[in-house]
Amino acid sequence: MSWDPKRALRECAYITYLRADLLPGEKGRYYCAHNTIVISRALNQAGRRCALTHELIHAETRDEQVNAPLFEAKRERAVDREAARRLIPIERLIEALLWSCDPHEIADELWVDLDTLEMRCGSLSEDERTAILARLREEYA
Repeated sequence: MSWDPKRALRECAYITYLRADLLPGEKGRYYCAHNTIVISRALNQAGRRCALTHELIHAETRDEQVNAPLFEAKRERAVDREAARRLIPIERLIEALLWSCDPHEIADELWVDLDTLEMRCGSLSEDERTAILARLREEYA
């Protein structure tokens, strides 16, 4: 079964979910002390899905914000990678790549934002790259 952030949120009954106006560029935030996830009202449905997944991963690990920019940046990249992996299973990515070469179309097909698609494609394992190439060769041979 594929990852469904709304289902995951329902399974975390202790987490409060809110939508609010956030700072420009801010998609979401997890407040550990209050077990609350806040997602920007400005996001479309795919953006909300991606932001919620990202914040749920923070909630899983009970991440507290720290005032260490290098640590924060590294942790955010790791959470972004995990969110992209959950939202875009390799089989679905392969099917979307067979359907289109346009990143915007692929993101729409996968119901994710462009940042999440780019993170997934940029963090493919060697085995995943091999699977993609094999399937493309098979389709277009």
